[in-house]
Formats: sequence, structure tokens, C-alpha cells
Amino acid sequence: MLWQALWLLCGVILRLLVQLPLPSWVAGSAATVGAVALCHQKTRLPALLILGFALAQSAVHTHAAGVQQLEERVLAEACVTGIAQLSGRATRFDATLTFPRDPQRLAQAARITWSGAAGRAVHAGDCWQLLLRLRPPVATLNFQAVDSERNLLRDHVQVLASVIASPLNKRLTIAPAYSLLALRERLARRISMAVTDPASGALLAALAVGETGEVTRGQWRIFNATGITHLVAISGMHVTAFAVLAMAVVRRLWTWLALRGAIAWPRERCAALAGVVLATGYSLLAGFSVPTQRTLLMLAVWLVLRESARASRASASLGFAVVAVLLWDPFAVLAAGFWLSFLAVAAIIGIAGGALRPRGALRVAATVQWAVFVALLPATLAIFGSVSVAGLLVNVAAIPLFTWVLVPVALLSTVLLLCLPDWLSQPLLEWVLWLGAGVANRVAPWLAQAADSPHALWVVSPAWWWFGLAVIAVPCVLLPWHRSMRLAGVLVVLPLLWRDVRPASGELVMTVFDVGQATAVLVRSGGQSLLWGTGDSFGSDGSAVEHAVLPYLRANGVGHLDALVLPRFDRDSGAGLAALLTVLSIDQVWGSAIEALAPEVQPCASGTVYAWPPWQLQVAPDRTGRCGLSIQGPLGSFVLSERVPADRSMVGPAPSAMLWLAHRGQGPGLTPAQVLDAKPTWLVASVSHSALANSAWQQLAEALAGDARVLLATAQQGALELHFEKTGKLQWRAARDLPFGVWRGLVADGGNNAWR
Repeated sequence: MLWQALWLLCGVILRLLVQLPLPSWVAGSAATVGAVALCHQKTRLPALLILGFALAQSAVHTHAAGVQQLEERVLAEACVTGIAQLSGRATRFDATLTFPRDPQRLAQAARITWSGAAGRAVHAGDCWQLLLRLRPPVATLNFQAVDSERNLLRDHVQVLASVIASPLNKRLTIAPAYSLLALRERLARRISMAVTDPASGALLAALAVGETGEVTRGQWRIFNATGITHLVAISGMHVTAFAVLAMAVVRRLWTWLALRGAIAWPRERCAALAGVVLATGYSLLAGFSVPTQRTLLMLAVWLVLRESARASRASASLGFAVVAVLLWDPFAVLAAGFWLSFLAVAAIIGIAGGALRPRGALRVAATVQWAVFVALLPATLAIFGSVSVAGLLVNVAAIPLFTWVLVPVALLSTVLLLCLPDWLSQPLLEWVLWLGAGVANRVAPWLAQAADSPHALWVVSPAWWWFGLAVIAVPCVLLPWHRSMRLAGVLVVLPLLWRDVRPASGELVMTVFDVGQATAVLVRSGGQSLLWGTGDSFGSDGSAVEHAVLPYLRANGVGHLDALVLPRFDRDSGAGLAALLTVLSIDQVWGSAIEALAPEVQPCASGTVYAWPPWQLQVAPDRTGRCGLSIQGPLGSFVLSERVPADRSMVGPAPSAMLWLAHRGQGPGLTPAQVLDAKPTWLVASVSHSALANSAWQQLAEALAGDARVLLATAQQGALELHFEKTGKLQWRAARDLPFGVWRGLVADGGNNAWR
């Protein structure tokens, strides 16, 4: 069964990697061919590949039919389909949109952002009438960062929306009392509010019902660095532990009933049925994520086969779970939990079924932990660009602590809230959560210390060919083969240890991050590095640094900045500065502000020069007093400035290699005539996708359509990496260069065809 599941999985992956849209009849034709081929013994495996392709194509076609293509304002009814989460000054939630004024229009799955205090009134299961600004599901894209557009497809989001303040916005209906989403939200809030420490309350709520919206970024950083993220969100281990406890309770209850002649069913059959039913309820209450689906399906298959007295391999249960998850949602393969969950179980099955049978519980636990670490290493590096080395030791203590202390506390809290009246459950709940919060508070400093250790997190960005070798190397290391074969598998890791990602001395690499209308540019040469701007804008609260800048810095071995230049120092850039200082050292911070600067920031002054031969970087204020950056070298001189037109007082000759296109509001700061007069070879703009649709940007693109200049905009190319070589050439690459991923082809250029 496992091999059949793998062929079906390969078919799904193949379709999701094809970026070009396919006609609707492809799904039906592929399904017909696959069904015919399935009838013949010799073609069954290829038939499953074709059926997987057809399954994914059908899902893609259904999803693409409702994908928003252009921006528009519309009055819609939004029924909330998820628990709302606070994001800075805004509330973010998923909802299904319907359009009473346009009944022919298809319903759309939306991710809505509501700024201000009014959004706090949104609750799971409610239906609202909202005035919305709709836009295509297009997000920023940066090197080594999370692919938000892929995640939008994974979550079936067809349109992004923001609420426009209006008297028309009103709640139509509240969530029904039997709503599962509303129940999860109430349980999470009751648990978190009953704990004095917000961090501990958020952790216990996440363990109880899988709601992680209140978990802070600082907590996630610690969990990721220590490799215990799988313990925080509801995982297969939690479902298994719950099922085991439920079956144990049912066995005791069966004994009590059997002695009184009240039950005739066999004890183990009753325990198995109750375990599956209760585990299903717990999985639904926890959000029914992929790991819980996998565990529930494997548990059900194993119990059914056991009750039917049929022998079956564990791999068959795993294969059945893969098929069931794919049939339920083909987009599940885009989730990190899908790969981490199934690969971890496959590694455990491989170790348990092989010749490695160490004696002693501690040795068994250590062997399983090592097997899971090795099996997940390629997938973890591919998905996150890093792997927790500290997790090898931390999980040894954390897994028993979470499984037998914190998770039972969270489950008991849920049972108290569900089964007892408020007057009785509240005092018991406070006592139980006091115990759990006390344990969490004692563990937190230890986890923080482990996360802050120098080698807790191994950050590396392997070349594409390394993953091909890793797929072969992992079985060599884990399976009980000859020592030489296992040693050969270990040697595959060695290229990652000595990979030097720094630019050569004398070369200059400029990375323009995709951060919308804000600015963040990293300049590197040899071992030196300078960052201009943090990429943060109104209300971002340091998220641009965390999601766009820091992953790139870690992957390229930048643990120290010679200088940070803040064109404008305000609350948002200050939050970005704080986020940077938590993970790396900065020699000098320059900035300009209307009000007083922070103690860490020095006022921008003329004459500050960084000599990186043959390049010379100068930090100086422009005519309005804002910090700018001038770069002079073999390719000429150019300036990075937020003011428009681009200030040339900092350099002598006009830019000859690259012109930085600052923006004035929603349009470019330079007219087409000014751009042509500057005669640059390259034009670079950091601009948001919505602003790029502005008529002024379109006019500039049309004016340069027949020109030899290379026009680059982060909204269309994603993050940009410009490589100034010693030979005088300028090479570049963009984050959107890779021509695969069906999520890239869902929006037809976003209405910005002139920029392609």
C-alpha cells in the first residue's frame, strides 16, 4: 500500500509543480486514462501517478475559478471560517465571501485584514456585512523566506481583502451555539484568560485546542531554535496519547459494567471503538491538521485490522493515511506538517522494522530521536532553511514533559470546561491551570537558554543538487547496511559545513528585499555588510525584519553588520532595529528623525565613509535631512535615497550603472523624461504590487518598453540580488526566477503586463 500511495503522491506533486494553467478537460481525461490503466496489473503504478495528477488538477481548477484577478471595492457578506488573530494593530481572519448584489458571482475564500479596534469584535462563525477592498492573492517573495503565496494556496485563500471603514459594516448573525469553531475559540480564550502569565496561557491554549494565535513571536523563536515546535501545535503524538488514555478509561469502565451484566461486547472492541470516536472528536476540536489526520487514520486502520484478526504492516497503515489525506485535500502536500509528520513516522517504522533493536528504553528513545532527526534533515532544510541541533538534546526531556504533564493538563482543562457547569469548572480550572502554568514557567528559562546558545540553530541554504544526494543518503544512514554505506551517507552532509556564501573581496552584492512600499537593501563585499532600511512600514512592528531580512542574513552567514542606515527613524523602524539587535551585532546605527533619536542611533552626518576597495560607501543626509547611501566603484556612482527625485548632491557624476527609483506616494518619483535623461543601465524600484498598478508606474513602463534599460520592480520580480563583479559586469537574479509552482500562475500578471 505504501508504494501505491507514493505513486499517487508523485502525481499530485507533479501537477502542483507545473506553473502553466491547464484547460479544465485535462482532469477528466487524465482520470479516464488512469482508471483504464488501473485495470491492468502491469500499469497500476503509473495509473496511480496519472490519477494523482488528475486529482490535483481538479482541485487547482476549482480553486482557480474563484481567484481574484484585479483590485476592486465591493460590499460583501463575510462568514468567518477561522479564529481571528491579532496582528499588530489589525485583526486578521479567514472568511467565505458571498455577494448579494451579484448573485451570479462565485463565493470566494478570503483572508481579511481589519485595522483598528473595530476588528476586535470579529468572532469565529459570525457573519458580517463588510465594505472590502479586494486584491489578488499575491504576496511579497524573498530569498530564503517563507513563500506566502504557496501558503495562501495551501489554505485555499482565493482573495486578500481589507476592511474599509464605513457605516455599512455590521454584524448580520452570530455563531450558532453548536458551531465547532466558536467552541474552539471560547475554550482557547477561557484557558488563556484563566492564567496570569500570557505566555503560559497561550501555550496551554495551543496544547488544548490547537489555537496558536496568541503565541508570541518570541515564543516561536525559542520553539524553532530548540526543535519543539511539533510539541506546541497539536501533533500526532497528542492524539495518540489522548486515544491511549481514553481506551484505558473505557477498559476500566467496561470492567465495572461487565461485573453488573450491563454490556456484552468484548472489552478490546469497546476500547478500540471508543478510542477512535474520542480521538476523532479531539482531532476536530484541535483543528484537524494534517498530523492529526495522519494519526487518526493510522490508528483507525490498525484497530480495525486488529479486531478483524488480520495481520498488516505498519507501512500499510501509513500508506492508507497518505492516500486518505490526499483525497481529502490535495493541497495538503504544500504544508510543512504533511512532510514532517509522514517522514517522521516512516523513519520510526523503518527503525522498528529493521535489524536495529537496541535494548533499554533510553537507548530506544535515543535511536528513534536520531532516526527522526536524520530523516527530517533534508525536508527541514528545504522548508525552513535551518535545522535545530539543540533539538537532539532538548526533545529528550521536552517530549516526556509535554506528553505526560502539559498535554494532560490542557486536556483536563478542556474536559472541565465541556462537562461541568461554570460554577464548578472555574475553581477546578484555575487550580489545574495553575499547576500547568507553574511547570511552563519553570521550563521557559531553560528553553530560552538553549535557544540562545551559539549553535542551537544550524542555518544553511543547500544547492539544489544536494537534496538529490540527500534522498539517497538518508536511507543509507538509517537502514542496517554495511558501515561503509552508512559512512558514505554521512559524508553527504560535509559540503554544507564548508560552504562559503560570502561574496569575494572586491565584488559587491546588493540585495533589494521585497517589502512593499518600504525599503530594505543589504550591501555586502567580502566580510563587510551594511543594511539600508529595515523594510518596516506603518503597523508592521518589526515583522518585515523577521520575515524578509533575517532569513536571508542567516542563510548567508551575516551575523554582524558594519552599519545600519535608517532613512527615517520612527516607531516602525525602531521595532525593526530591536528585532535585528536580538540576533546580531551592529557596529553603527545611523538615522534621521523629526523628534529625538534613540540612544542606539546616531544622527546622519556628512563625511561618513566605508572603504571596501574598490568600492566606497558614503552615508550622508540628502537635501531634506534624511539618511541616504552613496556607492561609488568601477561601474560608476549611484545613490539610494527615499526622497524624489533621487538626490544627486551626494555624488559627482550622474548614476551610470543603476538608478534607484524612489516613489512619491503611489507613483514613481521620476518622470519618464528624467529617467531617460539619467541614462542608467539598470532601473530598480522597491514598490508594492498594488502601487505598481498605478497609472504613473504604467506610463513609465510603457515609455521604456522599447529601451535597452533593464527595469526591475520587487512587486513583479520579488527580492532582487544584484552582483557587481570585478570584471565590471552586473549580474542579477530574482526571487521569482524559478519557473515552477502552480501558485505562481493563478494570477495573470496581477494586471501589470507592462512590467513583465
